Amino acid sequence: MAAQPFVYLDHAATSWPKAPGVAEAMSKFLAEDAGNPGRGGHALAQAAQRVMDETRAGLAKLVNAESPDRIVLTYGCTDALNLAIHGVVTWAHHHTNRPVGLVISSVEHNAVGRTADAHRCEGTADLRMAQCDDEGFVSPEAVLAQCDEHTVLVCMTHASNVLGTIQPISEVGAALRERFPDALFLVDAAQTTAVLPIDVRAMGIDLLAMGIHKGLRGPTGIGALYVGPRVFPDEGEPRLVCCRQGGTGALSRDLTMPQRLPSALEAGTPNTVGMAGTRAALRSVDFGSIEHERGFLARVRARFAGDPRVTFYGPAEAGRRTAVLAMNVHGHDPRELAAVLDSSFGIATRAGLLCSPLCHQSLGTYPDGVLRISVGPQSTEADVDAFCGALESVLSTTPAAARPVATS
Repeated sequence: MAAQPFVYLDHAATSWPKAPGVAEAMSKFLAEDAGNPGRGGHALAQAAQRVMDETRAGLAKLVNAESPDRIVLTYGCTDALNLAIHGVVTWAHHHTNRPVGLVISSVEHNAVGRTADAHRCEGTADLRMAQCDDEGFVSPEAVLAQCDEHTVLVCMTHASNVLGTIQPISEVGAALRERFPDALFLVDAAQTTAVLPIDVRAMGIDLLAMGIHKGLRGPTGIGALYVGPRVFPDEGEPRLVCCRQGGTGALSRDLTMPQRLPSALEAGTPNTVGMAGTRAALRSVDFGSIEHERGFLARVRARFAGDPRVTFYGPAEAGRRTAVLAMNVHGHDPRELAAVLDSSFGIATRAGLLCSPLCHQSLGTYPDGVLRISVGPQSTEADVDAFCGALESVLSTTPAAARPVATS
């Protein structure tokens, strides 16, 4: 049997192919410049330091950070979220000696949910949850309703990895500054880095966790954390502790971590080859691409909107979502459907809970989850047509739904 053409519709998990020049930049770095930045004055160490500095500067410009030094380079977006949540809650609990207020939303990824819940289990935080509506939106009012004078950190995803729902980050940031000015605001931008414009200063963001391998189309194993001046002031005590220690290449005589950014939060040899790929990916950022991608998913939704066997989730309005579309097909387990699409049609999708059980509990799709398709800048009309044709083939053997299924 002839092999099926491969159609990649799982960009919300990771981008593929990567941005132009990423693979070449990483290969060239390993072959020519793979020194250890800050660990020596020789040519290779200096070359690696330049890669690190330029990557940091590029990410700072991308999100309008006050200084490149406020960009901490991490081992992924989850790593950045761990640094932020553990760092802020641990500091606050140490200073109050009581469980501190920690607020998350009901559409968070496990990168936030599990990290936050660890503090609930340890008794270091009173964890509260702001509920979303039927389309996955979390309003500023829902967030404020969970805050009080003990709230030290509010964590919110910029866009749901399940639904694509874009959250009102600027409005939440402004509301928190007005009503609960002592609460810090952490935003998970795993799905939106280099996809949607982000201005940390204009949006009232204190901490921003950035993904590299998704919207930016860079390599895996690297991320970044923006640390704002309300968290780590230029003068005075930071409101965050470093939960990892180790070598930084500077101030080696001290057994305590440096007390300045970014060294305070960067322990150990960094992923410089990943930084070389990130630096290359930053050259291809195109915020206009999302309109092209949304158009493809609107076609899928329109094609099956009248079929009662197909349920779509999330915002119907394309401008309120990223290029992600979640659905279920009556009579088909989403994971089994994804397996059929892969084995019989050569189409890569994602199915199940997508590491976001809280979102599915809110949607009513727990525990089976959904089938998710997500497109990227290099997706084509042919890719979308292939998916639609495959789904129509599946539906041709699918009995009618027992009752009409509403789409949201």
